[in-house]
Amino acid sequence: MSIHRLKSPAMLLMSAWLLIAWLLIAADACATAGEWNFQVLRDGEPIGAHHFLVTEQGRETRLLSEANFKVTVLAVPLYRYRHVSHESFQGDCLQTLAASTDRTGHIGKCGVRSANRRSS
Repeated sequence: MSIHRLKSPAMLLMSAWLLIAWLLIAADACATAGEWNFQVLRDGEPIGAHHFLVTEQGRETRLLSEANFKVTVLAVPLYRYRHVSHESFQGDCLQTLAASTDRTGHIGKCGVRSANRRSS
């Protein structure tokens, strides 16, 4: 388990995306499935976790990313962050992406599908 020290919500988000990019590169280079779990700290205190799972099904590689952070002061939640992303790749080409993010009640969702992807 790795420990990250992050100061702001923007840094949390940026670090999460950088980690995803690193995992995608590592997954493509290694071509193996794996699982990574990270504890996230803010000012030395745990505020949540980030989980990555890479699996392979035939020629398709899938990445699941789940992040949950909560910043509290005197047990009062000031900031919540929940992110879930499902991605699939064939080789180094993104085939599908479905993601949702909840930032203290501000919910965003996105999804993409490759024009070359065939329906199963």
